Amino acid sequence: MNKKKSKRMHRILVTIIILIIISLSFYFLSETITKYVGFLVFDEVKEESFSECLNSKKIFLIINGEDSTQAIQNIALHEYLNHIEIFNCARNNEICDSIGIFSFPTWIIENKVITGDITREHLITFSGCQF
Repeated sequence: MNKKKSKRMHRILVTIIILIIISLSFYFLSETITKYVGFLVFDEVKEESFSECLNSKKIFLIINGEDSTQAIQNIALHEYLNHIEIFNCARNNEICDSIGIFSFPTWIIENKVITGDITREHLITFSGCQF
């Protein structure tokens, strides 16, 4: 009986050691991938939650140009524009006049007015969304 118990404990210890080795291997493998590729293995999940957060905020980009595509071409945050409401003052100047915007591009993020283009870090800071 004691021999069976000893054999069983040995198997449990070996199984635990193997699980630890496998876990550490995956950890170091993901670190290596991050090091060589330049982005985290789990970046996609972070990107989705950041985009969801942006959708829940009041974020506006105000531009001024006859061609909206041309006007937003120089905006640094292209990848997030589908989460942001865009107003073109060339098409409806009443909005810009009523809130006193005469410099473009202008961002309004959670009721804060930011004149000029912004970076992702600014978007994170002003929106409160974490990347």
